[in-house]
Amino acid sequence: MREVHCGSCGSTTRHQLSILEKIIQLQAASVQGETYINYACPQCNMLTRSRVVRRAKAFREIDPTKFLDNLRIYAVSLQCAKKGCKSRVELLAPVMREITEGELLLHVQMNWCNRSALCAENHPPSYPLQIRDRVMLTGTEK
Repeated sequence: MREVHCGSCGSTTRHQLSILEKIIQLQAASVQGETYINYACPQCNMLTRSRVVRRAKAFREIDPTKFLDNLRIYAVSLQCAKKGCKSRVELLAPVMREITEGELLLHVQMNWCNRSALCAENHPPSYPLQIRDRVMLTGTEK
């Protein structure tokens, strides 16, 4: 597992390495040897470039069958603000389980605010935020 530190409020969430690798492959930035991803913080709802902690950690107190049981994890693509830009703002988006997949668009529109998330060409997402694609990575209906 690896941790992501929100670039806005500083809260930390833990994610399986396989999930983070998918987001890193889509879009990541490297600054002074650290990896940053676009991240939608479930605590403050800010979209930021947030640091992925380098070292994987073993969390013995976590029951893997109940891991992140209160969150659904999405990979979300947002429309870039620059007209004609082919890149999208790709981000890791953990949201509270009570927000269903059908309610995700409303949640994005009502709660998310961009602080520093950028597309691969370093442009911010368009406003109002427009979801171009989303894939649920974990947290399917039980």
